[in-house]
Amino acid sequence: MSTSKKWVLWGFVGVPVGAVALLFTVGVLRDFGLLPERLPWHASAAEKSSSVSGAVGSKPVIAALGDKEAPTPMGAHVAQHWTDSWLRNYDIVLQAVRGDKAAEARVHEVLAYCRTEADCPAPENSFTPISNELADVVTARYLLGVYFVQQARDTGEVEAGNLGYNYLASATNYKHPAGAFAYAELYDEGKIAERDTNVAFTFYREAALSGYFPAALRAAGIAESVKSWKYALESLHLAQRYPLADADRAKIQEEITRIEHVVLKDSLVTAEELPRTIRLF
Repeated sequence: MSTSKKWVLWGFVGVPVGAVALLFTVGVLRDFGLLPERLPWHASAAEKSSSVSGAVGSKPVIAALGDKEAPTPMGAHVAQHWTDSWLRNYDIVLQAVRGDKAAEARVHEVLAYCRTEADCPAPENSFTPISNELADVVTARYLLGVYFVQQARDTGEVEAGNLGYNYLASATNYKHPAGAFAYAELYDEGKIAERDTNVAFTFYREAALSGYFPAALRAAGIAESVKSWKYALESLHLAQRYPLADADRAKIQEEITRIEHVVLKDSLVTAEELPRTIRLF
């Protein structure tokens, strides 16, 4: 038997045997607790629902990343900052819009921290640490914006709509996850220009990298809406890096496959587009 045939034979036999042995070894090490269940780059954040319903919206469940698990240097810090700010303000704003006077006073106190934009300059990017007070202002503006926009949808009140848009627009001045969510509301209402869409996509991508699973899906949705298939696919692949239920992972994969088919279809040449001098058969 020639040397080349021997190498081919060993390749067919050795590779499967080696793979099985490796899987067995990994399984044993995992059973003894020497290997983690998930790779360290897996983000642990999750949000059960990001849809707006009722007075303000469904309360998200966001788990902050540990320092060692953060996909980006400031990821863990930003994730925890956003989570804390949301938990501090969600119930207060909800009570305020329902007429609770004490809650209204507290919301006014939060917003008073930034009487003018000069009092609260925007951070350089979404990973720049900001104070708790400024985070609360951005979060409260976003929540109020969502409420008044929803009210305008339900009642047709122009004044409520304008107030909601103003709150959302002021929230987008800050590169903070709540600012990105405010962009989404304005985008969905058709109140945002294409130039701002690029900024919104960047915000969402940064938020996704810092540990927010819904932000990855939002980034994909924005990219898809302007037929930027490359960035839509990148965002969906980023979403797949999160620990997900099988059903959720299957839905994301289904969307990836659908977009890949769209891209492939756009690149195909039909018979009608072929030069007349070329015959198919």
